[in-house]
Amino acid sequence: CQNNCLASEYAPLAADCGSNVADFGAALFGAPADAANVWIGAAHSVTSVHQDWYENLYAVVAGTKVFTLTPPWESTRLRKRPYFSAKYALASAEESGAATWAAEVDWAEDAKTPWIECDPALPPDDAANGCAADELAGATRLTAAVGPGDVLYLPATWFHRVGQVGDSTEGKVVAVNYWFDM
Repeated sequence: CQNNCLASEYAPLAADCGSNVADFGAALFGAPADAANVWIGAAHSVTSVHQDWYENLYAVVAGTKVFTLTPPWESTRLRKRPYFSAKYALASAEESGAATWAAEVDWAEDAKTPWIECDPALPPDDAANGCAADELAGATRLTAAVGPGDVLYLPATWFHRVGQVGDSTEGKVVAVNYWFDM
């Protein structure tokens, strides 16, 4: 969730998180965090490549997050393009009576969303990548595996894709990130 949900939806867990990361960030960036977000997922969860406009301290509680980082000066290699927005909605199949999910596309030009086609976590010649091999050749990419108790500083505007490796018992991945204004 990206709405300061540690203070709202997950308030009972806030005390378990402690204040070390938030206090460190406040001292480092000169102001308290604008948001503290909780992320709960499983090993198959992954984000698409994106950038955030906040300084980010990302603390992993369980499992491992694998960040593929690309600096902002490599943006032209990532092929950011406008795409029509869509959402999935529950629909029922008349013949079987079973509910299914269907994509609802908003075809309005002003509803387009900028989206990054390339996935720097994949090998440049991988057909699923969305980019030609030569587009990512020579691009700066960093990979960081962040485990329980680790904190990653993710600078504002850096592109990142986040994959996960579940913990050994339940396959869960839990993290809290703190966003600080630039």
